[in-house]
Order: sequence, then structure tokens, then C-alpha cells
Amino acid sequence: MQKAGIIEEVCDSLLNKNNDEGIKILTTKYPFENYVTVERKSNPLFLTKIFLRDGFIDRYTGTKLLFPPVLRIISKAFLLKHFLFKVVGK
Repeated sequence: MQKAGIIEEVCDSLLNKNNDEGIKILTTKYPFENYVTVERKSNPLFLTKIFLRDGFIDRYTGTKLLFPPVLRIISKAFLLKHFLFKVVGK
């Protein structure tokens, strides 16, 4: 069975208020697979060159990007409680 079908079964069991059945379906047909992510360490100069090369434009969507250090500065200097900068994926 494809993943979409499994998720459909789980949703049906949840709609019928049968959480135990939904859990059973997930654990048997769609078990959680934990995997280790590999972090890439890039130095700030390299990343800045990439941003400059691409013109601060997202290569996939074509939308304008903010330079991440700007967000970090705003977070640390001005609005730490109201504007928390967080590295994506963490």
C-alpha cells in the first residue's frame, strides 16, 4: 500500500475516534525511521559569496532573500524576546 493510503486509513480511524487503531496502523504499516542528519559546516565568507553570486534571489522560487546575518543582528541587538533568530532545521 502506498503512503497516502496508509495516512488515509489513519485519518479515518482518527475521525472515528479510534486512536488505538490509528496507532496500530502507523506502527505496522508506516513505522518511524529515525535517521541521522549530516550538518554541513560552511564558513560565513563562503556563504556571503553565494548570496552575492545569486543576487540575494532564491534560485528555486525566484523570490528575494534576506541576508541571514541581518536577522541575527536584529535578534541579538534589539528584540531578543520578540524576534528570536533560529538557524533553519534546528
